[in-house]
Amino acid sequence: MEYYILKCYENKKKEKHLKFGLNGFTPKRKLTVIGLFIGLVISALFLIIQALNLCNANLIIPTDITCVIILVILYILVNKDQKDNLYKHTDEYKKQLIILNKILKKTFNINSKEKILTLIEMYKTYITKNEASNKTRDKLIFTLFSALSAILSTSLANLKNIGIDLNTWINITAVLIIVFCMITLSIYGYKYVNFLNTKYEHMVNDLESLILLKY
Repeated sequence: MEYYILKCYENKKKEKHLKFGLNGFTPKRKLTVIGLFIGLVISALFLIIQALNLCNANLIIPTDITCVIILVILYILVNKDQKDNLYKHTDEYKKQLIILNKILKKTFNINSKEKILTLIEMYKTYITKNEASNKTRDKLIFTLFSALSAILSTSLANLKNIGIDLNTWINITAVLIIVFCMITLSIYGYKYVNFLNTKYEHMVNDLESLILLKY
């Protein structure tokens, strides 16, 4: 039942055209944010190309600086938007909770604090089941990091035996670190790609906010 409540809630929000996330920005600011994201992706790809020694290594530091500048600008823009549109976002969220309340009462006959708390527990049960897998992923990341550290330290201490110079070792290290970061992101990022789990977490937050407003 909890899944169908979620789907009804999502459909109603779409019908009401509530603006959250990227759609919450003004059109001009939205284009700026999209442009900055594209710039960040291009800079990251450029760093990978440089690490593979396919272009001028002197551009590494300027590209790093560019990435940092883009991240700082994105942070400033997001915070400025939240401050500029505080009341707008608050009003949108209240509308969202009103929609949720109507769905619970009219469609599913959930019209008391106790029933809402029971529904919250149903969502939390699903979320809790994912915690064990999250711990397993953390252990896997730690194991990979330990293995990478051992490989790099051992290879650095035995450059002559391996038959490579320091510059080659640095290039190989850069590639290995990039690969490790990509693997880590793919493993750890599962939490954010697991859309149902994320949606359930948001649903719990909305239900708890609804209880605060109503009771």
